[in-house]
Amino acid sequence: MAALADSAATLAELDATLRYTAIYNSGRFLASLHSVGQTLLTVHGPDAAPLVERAAQALATGVAQDGRLALNGRIWQVRLTPLGSQRLMLLATEAAPLPSDLELLSTLFEGLHDGLLLLNAAGQIRLVNAAATVLLAPNDEVLLRRTWAGLHATWPAQPFISIDQSLADGQVRHARVQIPNPLGGERIYDIRTMPLHDAEGHLAWLLVHLRDMTEPLWFAAQMRQHERLLATGRLASVVAHEVNSPLQSIETCLHMAGRMSADSDRERYLRLAREEIKRISVTLRQLLDLYRPSAAPMQININTLIERVFLLTEPTLRRRAIQIQCNLTDNLPMLIGRADELIQVLINLVFNAMQAMPKGGRLVMSSDWVADAQGQLQIIIRVCDNGLGITPDNLPHIFEPFFTTRPDGTGLGLAICQQIITDHSGQILVERSSEEGTCFRVELPVQELQ
Repeated sequence: MAALADSAATLAELDATLRYTAIYNSGRFLASLHSVGQTLLTVHGPDAAPLVERAAQALATGVAQDGRLALNGRIWQVRLTPLGSQRLMLLATEAAPLPSDLELLSTLFEGLHDGLLLLNAAGQIRLVNAAATVLLAPNDEVLLRRTWAGLHATWPAQPFISIDQSLADGQVRHARVQIPNPLGGERIYDIRTMPLHDAEGHLAWLLVHLRDMTEPLWFAAQMRQHERLLATGRLASVVAHEVNSPLQSIETCLHMAGRMSADSDRERYLRLAREEIKRISVTLRQLLDLYRPSAAPMQININTLIERVFLLTEPTLRRRAIQIQCNLTDNLPMLIGRADELIQVLINLVFNAMQAMPKGGRLVMSSDWVADAQGQLQIIIRVCDNGLGITPDNLPHIFEPFFTTRPDGTGLGLAICQQIITDHSGQILVERSSEEGTCFRVELPVQELQ
């Protein structure tokens, strides 16, 4: 024991109730000899939960427990050795402080616009920056060293449940939540939890990242609306051409009916005019059905959407000497999503293919379904052309906002398509692109309607 005198190591004895019964050297772990008679939880607070668990295991199994633990903002190497069935010997030495210097971490935290929290394994807040303080303590409460459970006891539990879960099981989590704004209204936050484990695999620290997504999501919605208006304009030009032809026929029929003296001849021209009016009515009704905004996700037959898109774009494609081919798989599973948004994606891909074939060509759209390695059903849509293709230099950038190779392009079309498909938990990618054309592949998971 003399060798431990004035040592930083702690040597103490515990009984079956996990109370300190003797302290041979307090060291840094205890700091004083006044802990005799007190339990581990009383001396070390909530941080001691992992230590208590290991001590109980050592007593129950009779096998020494050795490992690293996070306690009081430091990492300790702790060994608990059974002395019979009712006593334990505790030896603790400091292994390391926090993974990085606290002052340096604090400086880094304060330099970030996003909110950051560092919690220890017991949920105690050890570091917090100004951005997180504004969100979590609008009344200027002191957050440092408060427990997470105590802090949000007055908050609705749901927004922060991912943090509670990560403290419980040490798993990474990401959630997007709405949180009341101290200035009124609500703001949207992305919450990410990143656990840091000790050498034994136990949770030592939990880094919580809070990012305000209110403005970025608003900007993305504005971009999507802008692209929707552009797509509507392109459709309007197609529909205008389809309406103009029957209007000219109607004008001619009415003119001829006015010149006919015989009722039978007049009726024949009026009947032709009524048929042309029906053509216009069908075309406009299809446009309304195609672009009616969806209030909420609903069951969708993807083949029906593809057929509607082709029905409206076919005249324009044929005028440009583009042959159309549809390869649609029957009995596809129903998809859950927003029809107007998926139609926007399909129209964008069709018009992009059309512009890649200025001298005509072939456009093929197909549907199919597969099951991935986890058994999840995926609906596959392909839009393929034999146009100019995408150059290798441009290929990595085609989904970037405002990237375009056309003088009249906005560079938002494919970026919006990617966002829409991502919102449907799917992905869009270029399956093939060369001088022989481009093939886009859209993958959408089959989900149940909530």
